[in-house]
Amino acid sequence: MKLEEDNHGVRYVVVPPDAQWARDLMVSIERGDIDGSSFTFGVDPQDEKITKRKDGTYLREIFAFSIIGEMGPVSYPAYEGTSTNVRSLQEEYDSFAEYLRAQDNSDEIADRQRALAMRKRRLELLEKSI
Repeated sequence: MKLEEDNHGVRYVVVPPDAQWARDLMVSIERGDIDGSSFTFGVDPQDEKITKRKDGTYLREIFAFSIIGEMGPVSYPAYEGTSTNVRSLQEEYDSFAEYLRAQDNSDEIADRQRALAMRKRRLELLEKSI
């Protein structure tokens, strides 16, 4: 799984295994039966604020997660603004290539090491798909 965080949220990319349940899941996502995402998380008491509103509902503000657990596609997400979709392996390789080019142009050693690790993983995935 590859995770990317931006101002909108977290994006995850998964290459599913060659198993019947994974193929069934991909079909369900392509058909739109499963179109949301969700994740599990923990919050330490000092990292959240709960306020009772005038209408009797509660507002929960989270400032930091203590742990992020499972993440994946679901039929009924806790947050309606989430989504999930299926991309082709070629689209994913193109995305990896763009990321790697940016890392190659970096002066940071850690960025270059990540780029090499991503290249290795990309080759492993390509070898599995052949």
